[in-house]
Amino acid sequence: MVLSVMVLLAAPVGLLADVRPASTGPSDSVAIHAFWSALDSIWSTRDADAFAQLFTEDASFDFIGRPTSLATRDSIRAYFVSQFSRQRPELRHRTTLRRVFPLAADMAAIDGEVAIVDGAGAGPIIARLPITGVMARTSAGWRIRLLRAYAAASDGP
Repeated sequence: MVLSVMVLLAAPVGLLADVRPASTGPSDSVAIHAFWSALDSIWSTRDADAFAQLFTEDASFDFIGRPTSLATRDSIRAYFVSQFSRQRPELRHRTTLRRVFPLAADMAAIDGEVAIVDGAGAGPIIARLPITGVMARTSAGWRIRLLRAYAAASDGP
């Protein structure tokens, strides 16, 4: 009888271990930081096509505090084609990731801040947007699945 109870108690623990997700490793954190550096460069060159490719097909991108909600890679591309055409060419995008949180073997959450800088990185910061997001590892590498940018009252671009 005692053995039966022990087997019943041990079974769920073993099942949980089997479905528990593997975590991302240190090399994933390095790759994710490099991804955001590349994203900054692409944004700064105003390449909406390349920028959109950094998102999954079914990505969700919201600017909290603004009426902008984008639900697919195509809508992200269309938004940034329009947005980039109205921006001064000297504006630069600079992302600082504060944390990368492993969620599963192919998923990670991030939090950080985007600064829009007037000039080649040395000029004044004209906007700061705290960000949170979820990244997914795809066959093409890490991509943004969900991104939330929290607009501050003084946001410009």
